[in-house]
Amino acid sequence: MIDIHAHILPGIDDGPEEEKEALEILEQSGKQGITSLVATPHRLDYGRGTLREQEIREKTARLNTLAAEAGLKLEIYPGTEHMLAPELVEAADREEVVTLADSAYLLVELPFRFLPPDSENIFYNLKLLGYQPVIAHPERCQEITDKPEILLDFLQEGAYAQLNAGSILGWYGSAVRETALILLESGLVQLMASDVHSREKRSQGLPEALERVAELNPELAEIFGKNAGKILADEELFRPEISSPAEQSSWQRKVRSIFDLFRD
Repeated sequence: MIDIHAHILPGIDDGPEEEKEALEILEQSGKQGITSLVATPHRLDYGRGTLREQEIREKTARLNTLAAEAGLKLEIYPGTEHMLAPELVEAADREEVVTLADSAYLLVELPFRFLPPDSENIFYNLKLLGYQPVIAHPERCQEITDKPEILLDFLQEGAYAQLNAGSILGWYGSAVRETALILLESGLVQLMASDVHSREKRSQGLPEALERVAELNPELAEIFGKNAGKILADEELFRPEISSPAEQSSWQRKVRSIFDLFRD
């Protein structure tokens, strides 16, 4: 099982502070069947010299060494979670970005409240530069929670979307969970990842979330697994069939009632 979005590098963002904690997260992930993770520390600032690419690569190599010494049979790849902003296009044009596992896929985080007014153009221009944008946890963006069909516009510009495991598990509240279900039903997400930050509060939930998706739509759970492998191989992702997220179907109501059984 491959996790393409993990805050696992110690002392670089709001993930683990120490190497010991990072190894504990890796051990937890390995016990749950994770074999590969992409380290995706946050990048919020696009001024020149702010990427810290060398630090990301050095910490990734160091963590791989520590994991091997601890007998953990998994591999960590370099990456970054880039905040959506007009300056991202300029940084990408200068090749001052770290893609997922050095593929063409660029992980892009949406602001949690308001989207930049030129968001569609940002994704369009990233595609023109040869990058494949992957939108991290769109279900956590307030504008998409209010109007899920916004995500369809971004996908039509060639972007992909990655759902957080914790969104399906109800870790971010009912509104985010319901938005996640709408996006699932509508075929607007092509990937699922943990977005793990710690061993406890924001832990490794990917295997459990994939199991729940498989109970409802085995084909979609299989697509998520295959697409994660395609990220590492730098191959084109599968896209589920898309329907309008504005349509509220009986299937969605059934999904909501089933997932309600698992709420805390």
